[in-house]
Amino acid sequence: MYRVIDLFSGAGGFSTGMAMAGFHVRASVESDENAMATFKANHPPVDLMAFRWKIESFPMIMLSFTKGIDVVVGGPPCQPFSDAGLQNPLDERAHMFKEYIKLLNGVERPHFNPPSAFIFENVEGLTRVRGGEDLRTIHRALADCGYHLSTQVLNAHDYGVPQRRRRLIIVGSKYPGFRFPEPVAANERRTLRDAIGDLPPTTETGEIEVDGRIVTGHKAPSHSENLVNLIARIPEGGRLVDLDLPDAPRAFAGSYARLRWDRPSQTITSSFAKPSSARCIHPTENRALTVREAARLQSFPDDYQFHGGDGSIRLQIGNAVPPLLAMHLGLALRNHLEENGVPFQDYKLPEGRSIPEEKRPWCLTYKQDEKFKEMLAEKAREAVELVTDA
Repeated sequence: MYRVIDLFSGAGGFSTGMAMAGFHVRASVESDENAMATFKANHPPVDLMAFRWKIESFPMIMLSFTKGIDVVVGGPPCQPFSDAGLQNPLDERAHMFKEYIKLLNGVERPHFNPPSAFIFENVEGLTRVRGGEDLRTIHRALADCGYHLSTQVLNAHDYGVPQRRRRLIIVGSKYPGFRFPEPVAANERRTLRDAIGDLPPTTETGEIEVDGRIVTGHKAPSHSENLVNLIARIPEGGRLVDLDLPDAPRAFAGSYARLRWDRPSQTITSSFAKPSSARCIHPTENRALTVREAARLQSFPDDYQFHGGDGSIRLQIGNAVPPLLAMHLGLALRNHLEENGVPFQDYKLPEGRSIPEEKRPWCLTYKQDEKFKEMLAEKAREAVELVTDA
């Protein structure tokens, strides 16, 4: 198994997918306390390290953490590059990629052994900001670290995630020839109904029972009576702007809009409980999405524990890399490294790193084809063989 460090890890969506692809997530770095707590609760044991947004300390912190790391995943905060962000060139977060570069270069560590590969994830808007100049700058910096780059915008829906979510992915490898994963077959692409259609009505506590398991986070967002009455007038798949209601509040194309059962959801953002900010209204119920519904649309397992207040949890879910997309990227990278003879590292599989049947994501355990289960079983067998041979 290859060892991974997850930078800017948030709630751990990327790490979840990489673990499903047979990687060992050895370390994670995140600045937000609640996201850190979420990661710790779902990814024991790892050496989790927190840091504040203090640029000058980043290389020292990261370089002390990279001994024995094969792959780096993650990307700097995406808000400065997002179409919805301020796109302020002075925003400190927009320069975090420079520290990412220092990590890959091994600045001030002459004996540092750089990772064999990295996966850099960011918003699609990075291709458009300032005519793509930011992306060209990042490309040049990454290439100067000695990596062969492969860049593509991927739609998570093409990889079994029940959501249209386009993300820029840059894969860097010390070896040429990386190939992005092929999209899944049409019958493996999931709709809103596939993802949340089996959930019972919301409860006051958010606790529900699904297939004999207790699932949390299914509490309806709080809406005013006026908002509920307004939502009730919007048909499935409809938008407020199309109704031409004289008493309606101002709306834009993507706000006050219902989702459709027979299609994937729109991109899940941290505003999935605010009908005024996103297309997030349940297809038939007069409310926005619950935390559990949004987590499922991001392909998180039902037993994934989120920590923090409602606003923090929504931010964690909205900012996450969908685990299922990360799994497909991880499998493609793993095949690439194996083809180029990159050796597995000798260490014992940490206790609790296997993924039992009952803890696999809903989208693999209950919805996807049998071949996904067979694939995970094969990865588990390989892990056992590695431990035996060590």
